[in-house]
Amino acid sequence: MKKILIISTLLFFAFNLFADDIIIKGGWKKIRTRSLIFIQEPTPPVVYLNDRVLSIYLEEVISNLSITITDRNGNIVYHDYISINRPKHTYSIKLNDLPEGNYSITLSHEYGCLIGEF
Repeated sequence: MKKILIISTLLFFAFNLFADDIIIKGGWKKIRTRSLIFIQEPTPPVVYLNDRVLSIYLEEVISNLSITITDRNGNIVYHDYISINRPKHTYSIKLNDLPEGNYSITLSHEYGCLIGEF
């Protein structure tokens, strides 16, 4: 089991060497209530593009993450809500059916909103 985890981690990093990171802007944090308990901030997703596959790497478990991709005219070309129940997971979206062009991705969650262009 440990070997599988090590190999998976190495493959993930090797795959990312050839991918284009997408710069994501916005805020991503837990909503805090008044408390003396330390709450660790959630790690924001990492988005990258490799050979017409858009990948979203999630370090932590997450539910009801909204993913919206729009074209340069603001038309929604992809929308989905996802829930990931295991940490260190990559969610991939194949873009083969989309024409070449400029697109935006928006990730919305109770933690905040992140926007990037590719």
